[in-house]
Amino acid sequence: MAPGAAAALATRRPWGHALRCAAGIASFMLYILAIAWMKLADAVAIMQAKPLWALPLAVLLLGERLRRERVLAALLGFLGVVVIARPDGALSLGAFAAVASGITGALVMVAMKRMSGTEPPPRVVAWYGIASVVVWGPVSAWVWQVPSGLALACLLAGSALAVLGDLLLQQASRRAELGLLAPIEYAGIPISAAFGLMLFGEQPGWALGVGTGLMLAATLWLVRGARRA
Repeated sequence: MAPGAAAALATRRPWGHALRCAAGIASFMLYILAIAWMKLADAVAIMQAKPLWALPLAVLLLGERLRRERVLAALLGFLGVVVIARPDGALSLGAFAAVASGITGALVMVAMKRMSGTEPPPRVVAWYGIASVVVWGPVSAWVWQVPSGLALACLLAGSALAVLGDLLLQQASRRAELGLLAPIEYAGIPISAAFGLMLFGEQPGWALGVGTGLMLAATLWLVRGARRA
């Protein structure tokens, strides 16, 4: 490794990077399982509850105060998750995977927030990239199939967007509390519903609208409380 690259990767927060990498890899694996086992929009809606899971994690890991209005908002948002996860009265494996992906995704947000004061975004993303290659490289080699041109383009575009998203999230976490960043996450729900309808013919059900409304109301409540504080 070149001296410049080694210096750029040098860190005094190895455990912070380890938490971010482990949580990110777990969240990605559960994300893939969730969208394979559920409708795209439903899976994304449940996984977008990351801000709600981040509330108790921020209390435990960041030392933030636990306020009554935040607890009530989290319970309201969790009700929205339950509505989406159980539209037919039975939890599916996809719903469990989506919930677990949201929880581990919240851990990623907490880990990034903890390191935001000392670690530059490129270093955080670089360590996650190295960990991903180490974990997924052997798996990919074992099941490798030559991709079509479209599949290769999707892989490259997805990778580029994932790196860009990580860089932007790390930059945002340096400038704002996690609770204030939360509402932006919900933009992915109508977008994923539109893609699910156009590409896979998935019709969004009533549970998606009701559950998303509850989750959005809970998060806006959290943001209002954070701004008052």
